Amino acid sequence: MSVNAYRRVMRETVTPRESEKQILTRLTLALESHQRAYSDADALVRLQTLEGGLRQALSENLKFWTTVRLDLMSPENTFAAALRADLISLSVFVEKTTATVMGGGNGLSALISTNHAIIAGLSGISQPAAGPAEPAPGAA
Repeated sequence: MSVNAYRRVMRETVTPRESEKQILTRLTLALESHQRAYSDADALVRLQTLEGGLRQALSENLKFWTTVRLDLMSPENTFAAALRADLISLSVFVEKTTATVMGGGNGLSALISTNHAIIAGLSGISQPAAGPAEPAPGAA
């Protein structure tokens, strides 16, 4: 089967929800692959981890969330207004937290937890409300 035929079959059989879940799962795994090296490290090791692939993973995750935000802001989006507002707020949180992590600060675990919560929602799994594993940027 040619690559184009495979892609066409995938587009026809994978729902947008499933596609979003797959993309977000891949992005989350990329973030998680750097979590141990980054979260418990000093500033120098954090910078090395960022240069060793974490910065790219953060950028791709941010691109996903920015795309989601743009879609949610579109007049054609059919989500309920409250859900759109909540997800837009979440995307702003991801943007701010990503900037903090890219600067060597805390927040990587919060980004990962956020992604996991959305993956669970896309999977139809309810999760108890929980605070982020790391303090949010700017928190004492």
